[in-house]
Amino acid sequence: MYVHQQANASQGAGNFGVFRYAKNYGVQNNIGFMITHRLNEADANKGFTEHHNTTFTVDGLIRPNNDVTIQYLISAARNNTNDSLGLAGNFFIGYNPQNYYVGHVTKFVDEKYIPGMGFVFAQNTMHHNPGGYYIWRPKGKLGKLIRRWDPGAFINWYQTTSNLQTQEVS
Repeated sequence: MYVHQQANASQGAGNFGVFRYAKNYGVQNNIGFMITHRLNEADANKGFTEHHNTTFTVDGLIRPNNDVTIQYLISAARNNTNDSLGLAGNFFIGYNPQNYYVGHVTKFVDEKYIPGMGFVFAQNTMHHNPGGYYIWRPKGKLGKLIRRWDPGAFINWYQTTSNLQTQEVS
């Protein structure tokens, strides 16, 4: 466990705690749990009230064989200032044999997820990133100039988490 205290001019003293546990299982798999807590102390002289923020996170990796990888993470954050409970997560699946790659990543952060430590890529946003590429290794004279070329395509699709409306696609 790691605890840190810092003075912050806008919030008073902040105390941080982190607990992490990870367990390997099977040949190439693992699961982990993490709890973080932030306490901003009250300071009556400056008008600050006590504030708590707690996150609980579960993450893991599953590799059923050398070609398939699955990674996941789900995190819940509770903020006592507005008594909110928010969720964020990440899911990845990839298939990577020797001559191509196909994969998909989805990340999301709902509008109430406010971690007391760290950062999020956006609020109320879901990001999908499917795609893949072919691994081309030319033979002959062209192979002397080009060792490997990976033509492929990926899509970035952003949605609003609360109503699933599309924000942007590229």
